Amino acid sequence: MAGENRIADQVCQSATEPEQWLITSEWQDLQDFYDWEATPEHRTLVGPMRECFTAARSLKFTIVAVTTAAARETAW
Repeated sequence: MAGENRIADQVCQSATEPEQWLITSEWQDLQDFYDWEATPEHRTLVGPMRECFTAARSLKFTIVAVTTAAARETAW
């Protein structure tokens, strides 16, 4: 299954501009990410977000949530 080698995802909110968000993911290796990025699942997932994209720029963010298995077991 695509994405099974993903280690963690992070949803981050800008420390200075709360309307700006960043989503990151950590993978076993770069090729695993490239393989997942090429799947229909990935394109469906990011489709709605792509409509909101603006020009890339360097921003500082605070991590709001980490979606690792260990974090899910201890959350809420």
